[in-house]
Amino acid sequence: MTVNIRAAVVLAILTAAVPAAAETVTCPPLATAQQVGSCPNEEELKIGFTGYCSDNQRMYDREDTCIAFEKYKALKDVALWETQDGAFQGYLPCGGDQSALKALMPEKAAVSKLGSITKLTCIYPGDITLSRRGKGACTITEKTTANCE
Repeated sequence: MTVNIRAAVVLAILTAAVPAAAETVTCPPLATAQQVGSCPNEEELKIGFTGYCSDNQRMYDREDTCIAFEKYKALKDVALWETQDGAFQGYLPCGGDQSALKALMPEKAAVSKLGSITKLTCIYPGDITLSRRGKGACTITEKTTANCE
């Protein structure tokens, strides 16, 4: 019995010591993404504008979002989208031509780190982004491809 326990412990230690194999990750075309969150309605946007752009907005709004409701709406009228496999997520604009949006192809990829999380961001025309988050490191290998652990 103790031999089996020792063997299991040794196997667990050896398995944990083996580094994870790198995976090639390619930025997906937006055609593979679907909207999973709802778009805010006009009333929700107006309530958000009033709350966000009240007297306290000066403490956290550094980009003149509150100059006009239309500017605020352009920033906040978004919905959550994700790829079919759930690996990439992002907030994409509501309204407009969704077929044109889905036709977009990635232009480049970028990697950033926040604490122990690595974020691989795929950048599309019009500053649209989808991101993949994980614990392993990522290295850009081509314009829209990365090796991630």
